[in-house]
Amino acid sequence: AAATLFSIFIWLVLPTIRPLVAGSIAGAIGVGVAYPFDSIKTKSQALAARGEASRGLFGMFCYVLEDEGISGFYQGVTGAMLGQAVVKAVAFASNDWALTELSGGVSPTVWQLIASAMFA
Repeated sequence: AAATLFSIFIWLVLPTIRPLVAGSIAGAIGVGVAYPFDSIKTKSQALAARGEASRGLFGMFCYVLEDEGISGFYQGVTGAMLGQAVVKAVAFASNDWALTELSGGVSPTVWQLIASAMFA
């Protein structure tokens, strides 16, 4: 009985969990990669609003690194990572569900791939 329940769990739940986990990881990694650039842009805009001259991308990178260290590039990243993890998890799971429903479990056509991506 326990083996049957476990196999039902694996059959029903695992296909749903896999895209959720993959989407969460993808969202968090995406923010982790892009956030330092967004941080530099935001800090550059703040300096410009105070009337200071533009430093450019490399100049602003050096300024943040000297003034705040590596952590200066990632201040406030936790909320953005959590938010994108949820958004991407839902998008991946929605896409996976739509693709399964549209293709009927067989290899999807290009139009089914496009339609499932639009659904997500």
